[in-house]
Amino acid sequence: MTEKEQLLDRIKKGPVAVIECYEEIPCDPCRTSCPKKAITFNGPIYSLPCIHLEKCTGCGLCVAICPGQAIFVIDGSFSSNEGLVSIPYEFLPLPEEGDIVDLTDRSGTVISMGKIHKVRTGKAFDHTAVVTLRVPEKLLMEVRGFKPKEKTEAMGDDVVVCRCEEITLGEIRQAILDGASTVDGVKRATRAGKGLCQGRTCRYIIENIIAREIKKPVGEIGYPSVRPPARVVDIKALASIGEDEQYE
Repeated sequence: MTEKEQLLDRIKKGPVAVIECYEEIPCDPCRTSCPKKAITFNGPIYSLPCIHLEKCTGCGLCVAICPGQAIFVIDGSFSSNEGLVSIPYEFLPLPEEGDIVDLTDRSGTVISMGKIHKVRTGKAFDHTAVVTLRVPEKLLMEVRGFKPKEKTEAMGDDVVVCRCEEITLGEIRQAILDGASTVDGVKRATRAGKGLCQGRTCRYIIENIIAREIKKPVGEIGYPSVRPPARVVDIKALASIGEDEQYE
């Protein structure tokens, strides 16, 4: 069987992590977080991670820890016509089990309707929620997000918007009052978006906050400057690795 066929066959038997990482950068929290050592690198630390299907139990720890939000847990054994897709979710308020939601693909396009099956969070998940969606079986490899029902509760100033730098909504609002009118302006004033994920999660929230505060369409806010997600590593880990050596 091809690698794709092996993955699809494994998915039918139960939950397994699916890695969709395309960034060749020095980043390995997925490897270090896996209790079963199911994730390894076939080269140096900046090579792409690979999953050993026979070792993976689908626990979801790698889903929460990946700064690039590039890992999902897929379970095709849930029922005869539905499967489960577990994704990282770093927005507030959290959805509730049983909520009916719009399912989206990688581009954010709505492709179907689904239901929230489970919401997990806590210290074991690095305080990142892992949301499990009930998904039509034919869309298991397509669904990678969802749009929740509109929540009407107003968020307070103490709500953390940028988790990497722990910047609150109140700090962002103050930066806007002080003259920041773009995502980069808020970033310079508060450091929101300068963390490990480089604004992957908070950028869109900040855009909407700015648009609401200065009463402009989101499309007029402008695109921020971004860098690929990065992780601090020991210099010896890079200096000692030759082209033909393995990272362990």
